Amino acid sequence: MTSDVNSSSGVRNAGWLVALRVLHLASGVAFAAIIPRLMGRADYGRYALLTSIADWFVLAAGLGFVQVFAQRAPRLLAAGQAGVVRKLFGRLLAIRLFASTLLAIGYFIFMRLWLADIPQLALAALAAAIFVDAMTGVVFAVFVGLGQAAKWGLQEVANRWLAIGLLALGYRLGGLVGATLALLPVYAITASLGLFLARDFIHPSEIRPHWRGSLAHLRFGAAYFVGTLLLSISQRSGEALLRAATGDYEQVALFGVAYSLYLMFESSLGAVSFAFAAPIAALAAREDVAAQRAWMDRLLRFLTVGAMVFLLGGVLLGADAVRLVVGPSYAESAIVLMPLLAAGVLQVPAVLARLVSITHGRPKDAALAAAVRLVGMWALGYGLAAMWGGVGAALAVLAASLAYAIVFTWRARRVLGYSMTGGLRAVLLGLPFLGLTLLRNGLWRNVELAMLACAGYLVLVVVTRQVSFGELRALLRAVRGNPGG
Repeated sequence: MTSDVNSSSGVRNAGWLVALRVLHLASGVAFAAIIPRLMGRADYGRYALLTSIADWFVLAAGLGFVQVFAQRAPRLLAAGQAGVVRKLFGRLLAIRLFASTLLAIGYFIFMRLWLADIPQLALAALAAAIFVDAMTGVVFAVFVGLGQAAKWGLQEVANRWLAIGLLALGYRLGGLVGATLALLPVYAITASLGLFLARDFIHPSEIRPHWRGSLAHLRFGAAYFVGTLLLSISQRSGEALLRAATGDYEQVALFGVAYSLYLMFESSLGAVSFAFAAPIAALAAREDVAAQRAWMDRLLRFLTVGAMVFLLGGVLLGADAVRLVVGPSYAESAIVLMPLLAAGVLQVPAVLARLVSITHGRPKDAALAAAVRLVGMWALGYGLAAMWGGVGAALAVLAASLAYAIVFTWRARRVLGYSMTGGLRAVLLGLPFLGLTLLRNGLWRNVELAMLACAGYLVLVVVTRQVSFGELRALLRAVRGNPGG
């Protein structure tokens, strides 16, 4: 019964996270419709490069704290030690203060030395934004361990929606500098939201480093930190790689528009899978291997079906969507998008392997796979980007994602031995519908083809029992809060 309740909790959080991801995707469309058009290709290329590298430093400040909460908090709470969780939160928040300060300074120095053409005030504003965003991250991270991953997902959604209006206003008033300054109130508002939601865990007297007492947690988090940092750099290397290979901010902008769409999907997969971190960690603690395998199989099938719908819709409507949303000046981004759509499918086994590495305490697996992805990205990407610009960088993302998924899945299956058959079948069932691309001809025809492909594919996966009605009913019951789901 406990297993059913924990699983139901994870699915309910997944339901809320899906809803948040819908809002996040909607914000991405709104962002793409406003900001790239407003800034133009040159300035948007600069903005995309600055913020993509800022993401490296924000995640570097993380020190693996999300993984610490995901792995340690469920076990402490199950043992009735909520007070220990609060102390852990206070200690890690204090440590994050030091890390965020150092990395904000490091970002400013690094970018000032590399990009002398960027205004110094813009770099200073982004350095300050890194500090605030990194500090906010640890506040939201605690919700993963509490089995409230939906609250964790609020941070990214709030940041994106707030940024749309304030970035546009900031750019109108002060160009690129104004846009970067606008990020400060964005992150400050999100930080206030996080502090309010986590108010029960914030005791000022407990916000102290306690380095010796936190050493075991830091060692555990540091092991994951290596993998997270390598993964972050590989995920956001495209813009920097293009700038280094071509020196062309417009190519950076074309890639950035397409990659932002892809990255929303990749981050959504990771966020939804994180909703199951707490219940699967609890199953791992009880050594219930059969239940873990059953959930991995179910997640693999459901997420692969979602990835294939993303692929089919993107292939058939991507070019039209880019022209309508971002504008004709970014039409070349549709070509960049195509390899990224295929990379999205490869992320499904990768995010599930990452879930196994977290719940089973295997950070070296995550670091190895992330290192493979990073090396592959730069080893292939520099030459491909120099030859084909944004398209070359996208092809490098596809190749690096394939290597990442293979290595990570191989390591995860050595631990848990879950089946990949359901995911492979879900992919194979969708491939014939790609043939509809030969019939593309005008916006409304393409809309009809996309609807036909996605609906036909979903019917096929149900008819072949890749996703059964029984599983769907159980999912809906669990999302409504029925523990029997």
